[in-house]
Amino acid sequence: MTGWASALLRVHLACALSATALFWLAASMPKGGPAHRRAGRWFSRLIYAAGITGGLLAVATLLAPSWVHLPDPALDEAARAAATRQTRRLMWLVLYVLVIVLAPVQHGLAVVAAGPRPPAMRTWPHASLSLAAMLGTVILLPLIVVWQEPTWLVLAPLGFAIGVRQLAYAARPAATPVEWQREHLTSLITAGVALHTTLFVFAVSRTLQWSLPGWRAWLPWVVPVLVGLPIMAWLRARHGRDGPGPSRHRDARA
Repeated sequence: MTGWASALLRVHLACALSATALFWLAASMPKGGPAHRRAGRWFSRLIYAAGITGGLLAVATLLAPSWVHLPDPALDEAARAAATRQTRRLMWLVLYVLVIVLAPVQHGLAVVAAGPRPPAMRTWPHASLSLAAMLGTVILLPLIVVWQEPTWLVLAPLGFAIGVRQLAYAARPAATPVEWQREHLTSLITAGVALHTTLFVFAVSRTLQWSLPGWRAWLPWVVPVLVGLPIMAWLRARHGRDGPGPSRHRDARA
């Protein structure tokens, strides 16, 4: 990579890994407490920073690949062209993943800020991210077929589901404490699943440069989903039995 791109990538990875650590820190703390709110605020800041830096790298790679990656002199022209095409495809996936991570984070924080008044969430950032997530699915699904990238199907439908859910919740006239607290949990766990999937996939394919054969190629894509969905269902069920948490939970803003 070129010097500026390598430096920006380090910042991006530092933000993403720190946000992952804070995700688990916030998840392990009593919900609504001061420590949970502080961890949540730093988690959101680092996620937004990771999104900005990752987005800049992806857009730069799409517009001017030579600004980001120096040509490999060991490859002939055909091989360099093939590598550039594959990298461009991957950058479109990166942009989509950034949206499906940022959208539920923004939504989850907005849910807490709005409390029993979901209409307060009807803002341009909320609508833009929700619609971008839905549009990402619509664009990505046919491209996956053309590009023959079946593993990407794990994340492709997620954007549409996120966007529809978020817009539907914001359209509600009111919400009980249990409902908006469940929505907060669901959104942040959704963001966590997408974040962990991205880290696993890129750690295996880019950092470690492993090429997993056969069914094992699906493992980095499906393990976060298989772990995250049962946790989400369990937390939602437990939260419903326990009833609404402390009112101070509403102050957990980014």
